[in-house]
Amino acid sequence: MIRVQVSDTGKGIQAEEMPKLFQLFGKLKRTAEINDDGIGLGLLICKNLVYMNGGQISVESTGQDKGCTFSFSM
Repeated sequence: MIRVQVSDTGKGIQAEEMPKLFQLFGKLKRTAEINDDGIGLGLLICKNLVYMNGGQISVESTGQDKGCTFSFSM
């Protein structure tokens, strides 16, 4: 088993927005102005790769402007 975690100090993610992250075209309205080039596929692709290898992927955030931590295990 391997576990990888990546943390940042960015905008953070509100709890009600977290389910959108791993869905098709799952861009958050609040951060769309920061990255208007993305179309919201990156985390869905990551999720599918992790799940195909028997792993789990998740995100944690303590709220707006407090960053977040993405992790996956396989």
